[in-house]
Amino acid sequence: MNDNEMINGIKKKNQRAIEAAFDIYGNLVYKIIYSLMSEGNEKSYVDDCVNEVFLSLWNNIECYNSEKSSFKNWLAAISKYKAIDYKRRLQNSNLQDTIDESILCNHISTEDALIQKENKEELLKIINSLKETDRELFIRKFLLEESVEDIAKSLGITADNVYTRLYRGRKTLRQKSNLIEEVV
Repeated sequence: MNDNEMINGIKKKNQRAIEAAFDIYGNLVYKIIYSLMSEGNEKSYVDDCVNEVFLSLWNNIECYNSEKSSFKNWLAAISKYKAIDYKRRLQNSNLQDTIDESILCNHISTEDALIQKENKEELLKIINSLKETDRELFIRKFLLEESVEDIAKSLGITADNVYTRLYRGRKTLRQKSNLIEEVV
């Protein structure tokens, strides 16, 4: 089935025509979307976005104008903009989840807030007592939430080395926090 037959078939709401479009252009659409949504949890939504592109094609085939561009380029543009929109929706959703969690977490007593603040200050003092590299590892892993692989790459060490340093650092932190508890 060539592009013109496929376009006419989709206009007539022929399911075989949309299946042909998916067979012919599915990989292209997938690659475009994946290239734009390849961060973190976005990868799990790539298939949903691909489905949205073909649903949009089904519902908006009348908007295609062969004089302005080829069908392939038109579908690629739809894919690109759908991926960008989907990515924005995911980011807004994640932001809303973070705000909701923050609101829920803020319902703590003043006493608990003071205790948390004191604990954070003690923890920061202990972390600051670590060697510079270990301190950087802790900050990047637990505060900035970077992956071990990214940390290893940027520091020029192996992931196993990062895991070992984190293990030893946690052990040191436990020992020092026990000493503080004993003094208090």
